[in-house]
Amino acid sequence: MVDKKLVSCQMCKQVYSQMCPPLVLSDGHTFCTKCLKTLEIKDGKIRCPLDKNQIALKNGSINELGINHSLIDLINELKQKEIDNKKYIDLESLQEYDFKSNRRKRLEFLIACIGIFMCLILIIVCIAVINNIISIYKECLANGYIDGDKQLICHTRPLIQKAFQVTTQYYFDEYLNRNFTIEVFVE
Repeated sequence: MVDKKLVSCQMCKQVYSQMCPPLVLSDGHTFCTKCLKTLEIKDGKIRCPLDKNQIALKNGSINELGINHSLIDLINELKQKEIDNKKYIDLESLQEYDFKSNRRKRLEFLIACIGIFMCLILIIVCIAVINNIISIYKECLANGYIDGDKQLICHTRPLIQKAFQVTTQYYFDEYLNRNFTIEVFVE
């Protein structure tokens, strides 16, 4: 494995990149472009940050320094190896993977889905009960049990309440009191 210091700027400790290429000084030391631009230029010369030697610059500009292409090639090769290594399963990271917490998360999700399912069933039951009550009310209205008189409506109220109870009990028995068998397969 290559030491990170070889592919990092010795001043800012950042890994060299295409955006900030490594520039090599005449004494052989390499630094990133950003760090070299922060150095003071006097009479077309800069001081090497490591050994403090005076380095003459062509045309008095840091832009004239050469790019360390061998270092860029090394960085690109390392990046490609990293990509190739990620194509295979890393056994160390697989051993650290917490299968139990993943099972727990999936089980919690399943329980939440069952809760939503039960709520939907309850809504369906309520809609069915309301439809039955409306149909009973319409039947009472058609048979003359209910007219504009409030007393007659009061006499039919127990009938409607009983219909509501019977219908509700039927749907609860039919849908909610079934023995649901939930098989959870967790890999």
